[in-house]
Amino acid sequence: MTKIPSAYRRQCPPGGRFENMVTRDGLRLRTAQWHPADRADSRGTVVLLQGHREFIEKYFEFIHDWLGRGYSVYTLDLRGQGLSDGHLQDRRKNYVPSFDLYLHDAHDFIVTHGLVRKRQPSSPLILVGHSQGGHLALRYLRDHPGVFDKAIVMAPMVNIHFGNEVVETVASWVVRANMFMGKHESHAPGQAMKTSPLQRRLAFELLTHDRDRFADQDYFFSQNPALHTGGATYGWLDAALKSIARMQTALFAESISIPVLMLLAGQERIVNNVDALSLADQLPDCHVVLHEQARHEIYKETDDIRQAMWDDIDRFLGYRFL
Repeated sequence: MTKIPSAYRRQCPPGGRFENMVTRDGLRLRTAQWHPADRADSRGTVVLLQGHREFIEKYFEFIHDWLGRGYSVYTLDLRGQGLSDGHLQDRRKNYVPSFDLYLHDAHDFIVTHGLVRKRQPSSPLILVGHSQGGHLALRYLRDHPGVFDKAIVMAPMVNIHFGNEVVETVASWVVRANMFMGKHESHAPGQAMKTSPLQRRLAFELLTHDRDRFADQDYFFSQNPALHTGGATYGWLDAALKSIARMQTALFAESISIPVLMLLAGQERIVNNVDALSLADQLPDCHVVLHEQARHEIYKETDDIRQAMWDDIDRFLGYRFL
């Protein structure tokens, strides 16, 4: 796969249509959709769920790739991210009281665009999620069986990477204690300085090996600072841990019957691969691929890793890219 030049990669794919939708609790969310040039010849439709603190523009290259394969793409900025409304006026803080709200928003988005319909094998509906989006995708599949034909989860947040069980237990206690003290909207440790040079360097070492693709995010921030979302609050972490606990309940995975492709990063330090593999073992139809050299954001990795990622996706979808 030849890398798309940054000037082109950072452009909105042609034909994009951006709209706003209003949530059940009155928030305005930014949505977007793209369709291949010949919609009559579409190979299917992708619904894309983004990771924590991400925004639509960050996925432009990924969307380019889907369009090149003949797929329509629908996506949205999650509440509190990108140009969507959030629960706090202070955009330096990322907060949500419950992940159920993300799921309500995603379902309403899918229903609004008429994507809930009888399955059409010639034009499959595919759910794709990265990290937090992968977590939401798996929960959505559990809550809404029969909507999607296949799913792809990339570095899914089945659990957060704490390092070991002791740290995980202590972190859980700290979150509960701060929630008890009413600090829902306060930054969790290490989350307040996401734009400092040190934090950006650490982020690069966690997310990708490709400096040019890593710089895409900074470019988009320079063009529109409103895209930036700050670090996680105790409230967001509390909601995340509660949602993670729901995924680890008995029979959660067994109820997801459609084929799932799970792509994991071998150099992962943000989400927990061990728990992801454990969940994959319980899914009735799951194919797991570990990209040994990849960091967390596989879709923003170097050309060779991205090519391997797309080879996996193309095989999973039964597509030969000419």
